[in-house]
Amino acid sequence: MSDTTSATSNAEAGRAFLIELQSTNWTAVMALGIVTLIFGTLGLFVASAVTLATVYVFGALMMISGAFIIAQAIAERNKTWGHRIANILIGLVYIVTAIIVFVDPRAASLALTIIVASLFMAIGIIRLITAWKFFKAGESWAWLALAGLINVLFGGFVAFTLPVSHIWVIGILVSVEMIMQGWLMILAAMAARELAEEQKHAQQAQHIARALKEGDAGQ
Repeated sequence: MSDTTSATSNAEAGRAFLIELQSTNWTAVMALGIVTLIFGTLGLFVASAVTLATVYVFGALMMISGAFIIAQAIAERNKTWGHRIANILIGLVYIVTAIIVFVDPRAASLALTIIVASLFMAIGIIRLITAWKFFKAGESWAWLALAGLINVLFGGFVAFTLPVSHIWVIGILVSVEMIMQGWLMILAAMAARELAEEQKHAQQAQHIARALKEGDAGQ
């Protein structure tokens, strides 16, 4: 019963999302999805440039975040000096990190790649452990184990190919994410277009039915 209710609520939520998407002009979403897909595909061929651009964006975000944290700490008159100084120091760490990124982006990309490899391996190990628990409990485990194995293998491959891999790993991941996001936007726009056509046909059928009813009443 709960599964049926959950499925119904998910379907209603999905339909509500498509109606909202339709009202915001699905053609614009379709165009944006196509552009995102194209740039993501091109990014696969210039992964090193995408990596460098991503690192610079990361540095810019760190710089903005640091400045915001410091400004907020100075503006918080109701906080203790200890709290405000701690926030100012955190903001300075952000800004110093951003400066390091701008000065030596390749070293920054190497550090980010090490973090990415570690995260993939950690997530893979967690998934494998969870899949083993599912296997012992007699539940479905194969897809989870496969995903965990892919995570571990990818993380290990990136780690063992350092420092060469830091040139392309981030760029590849960003490009793949853009491709996936582009396809999702395209599919959502197509679904919204189909929903718009269904609503149009339903309105036409209502007009015809109303006209026939009025004609019968006039006779």
